[in-house]
Amino acid sequence: MVKARRLLLLWLAALLFLPAAVRAQTYAFSVPQETVDVYLNNDGTLDIEYTFVFLNDAGADPIDVVDVGLPDDSYRFTNITAEIDGRPIPLAAITISPYVASGVALDLGENSIQPGARGTLRFRIQSMKAIYHPDSSDNQYASFQFAPTWFGSEFAHGTTDLRVAIHLPPGVGPNEPRWHSAPEGFPARPETALDADGRPTYTWHNPAANAYTAYTFGISIPQQYVVSAVLLNSERVELTVRQDGFVEVSYALDFHNQAPQSDFSTLALQYDTYVYALPVAYSVPEPVEVRAALNGAALPTPQAAYGTLDIRLGEHSLKPGERGRLEVSYTMPPAMLTADWYHDKYGTALLYFVPAPLEGDWLYGNPEQTIVITLPPGIRAEDIQARESNGLFAAPAVEHTPQGAVRLVWSRPSGSPDSWPTFQVFMPRDALDAHAVIEAPPPGLLKRLGISEDTAICVLSWLGLLGLFVAPVYLSGLLTRRRKRRYLPPRIKISGQGIKRGLTAVEAAVLMEQPVDRVLTMVLFSVVKKGAARVRSVSPLRIEVLDADAPGLRAYEEKFLQAMQEEEPARRKQALQRMMIALVRSLNAKMSGFSYRQTKAYYEKIIAKAWAQVQAADTPAVQMETLEKALPWTLLDKNFDDRARRIFRSRPVYLPSWWGAYDPSFGRGRAPAGGGGRPAGA
Repeated sequence: MVKARRLLLLWLAALLFLPAAVRAQTYAFSVPQETVDVYLNNDGTLDIEYTFVFLNDAGADPIDVVDVGLPDDSYRFTNITAEIDGRPIPLAAITISPYVASGVALDLGENSIQPGARGTLRFRIQSMKAIYHPDSSDNQYASFQFAPTWFGSEFAHGTTDLRVAIHLPPGVGPNEPRWHSAPEGFPARPETALDADGRPTYTWHNPAANAYTAYTFGISIPQQYVVSAVLLNSERVELTVRQDGFVEVSYALDFHNQAPQSDFSTLALQYDTYVYALPVAYSVPEPVEVRAALNGAALPTPQAAYGTLDIRLGEHSLKPGERGRLEVSYTMPPAMLTADWYHDKYGTALLYFVPAPLEGDWLYGNPEQTIVITLPPGIRAEDIQARESNGLFAAPAVEHTPQGAVRLVWSRPSGSPDSWPTFQVFMPRDALDAHAVIEAPPPGLLKRLGISEDTAICVLSWLGLLGLFVAPVYLSGLLTRRRKRRYLPPRIKISGQGIKRGLTAVEAAVLMEQPVDRVLTMVLFSVVKKGAARVRSVSPLRIEVLDADAPGLRAYEEKFLQAMQEEEPARRKQALQRMMIALVRSLNAKMSGFSYRQTKAYYEKIIAKAWAQVQAADTPAVQMETLEKALPWTLLDKNFDDRARRIFRSRPVYLPSWWGAYDPSFGRGRAPAGGGGRPAGA
């Protein structure tokens, strides 16, 4: 039985359709053969090629989606190609996997591997970041490890003829590399050979392996053959919050230049350019009192622009083999402390800080990381709340300065230099000067009552639809129910099991209780992106149909285009209502026999992974390319606006090439731009 708190639209579906047969989704297969090739490149990247031979069990469901795990999230969808039995898998069918920490899901669609059938899947990804670490036995060597993807033991069974080959970077001599200890079941010494490009190759082969165990293979090569040449041993970040709202920030970074020839001469250090007193974002003034020094020697004053400090070491550049401590400090004017109605009705101030990530293929290591936040005098330890967003650090140690100020210290022995979690400290507002804190606008009545605008719109919209379509059915049924009651047989509704994969983002939006206006917005995004339409005006909304037969249009998108061509508002509204009802019918049929709860949780994971991919992208252009790919799923997040502001707060935003068809005001009064995306507002 559908509970009242679930989808209002599913109430309508339950009234319109009879219960369907229930079936559970069961995957059971073996992988008789698997081949993995890992190509290490001189530019610090790697390419991976997989060939899987699947044998589906006779009594199992079709293998419709395959999740492939990857070393990390440093990939681009445009660098992925895949095929099943020689038939290419379209890029649109490759999405973020909700099951593996880093990986993609390949939707096989009509080429799903049927029960009792065999299928060969080939997968290739290029230009992923190769992660090296200092070799524990020789500091002149860099260590690399790789674990091929594996499948859950509840799905995969039997033995696998597994062959894993690591192709070393061009230029590496046959006698220079070293192999690590092999996993259990594999020969201690790998097969050595030269591949077709003359690159030394180490191959591990086990005809009796399996597809559900994580096997790790490793090699070490001289550091000169990889880009990662500067080792970061430790990083320490200190913040001092002053009573007047100024925040003093300092970094201490210990580097070791291990490049054979190149000097370490520059560094870009990011700082916040916006602060969020939601729902408003405020621009932060440029930092002042900027200073830098290397090993105690003063460096030229770094230039601050576009959220980045440009640090030039000049004559103090670290030569190959040299070590140095780089110290950078600056002061942020009052803008980093905020307060809002929800925090004791403006009685609490919040410090929100993310240390600058250090990115680039030139840098590697797992540095010791420490962050210290010192609060203004007069604030007691029991009056503050401090937290770190990702659970990577233990609770902070509480210390006191000689002047009695509270000092919070987070530390861990090793971390990643290219990502830091968020640190938040809540403190009494009355301990700070009046002008030291930015106040957020007070929330409206609905938010004060704890009712979101989306919820209110959703309820009103669906109540309207229910009233329009259900009332006549209900009244008619009420008149005849008594005389027919004794002749109606009892019905038993059985809760479905398993996850319905392969829904589109729009269908998932309907499933996840999204408001009607958001569902229609997502449909509009989709038809514009596919080149089927363009927006002519926003208020009132008018679209121009460019190609009603554009490739890839779905049934609900075709009905949307037909509805939007109606000139009379009442007829357009009726057509959109018919489109939504048809969408509900289609979704009801697809969900037959599947679990609503499990399926909803599955797509919530996809949303979370979509945001993680966007945030992990290493450049603004890649970040926006990732967002464009993940946009249909990130739009499902009710906090889309807030999360987008946080992620892009200090980076230029590159809009996709089709954006002008969605926003008719885009580009007005600007000079034409050549090729590709460009920063928004440029």
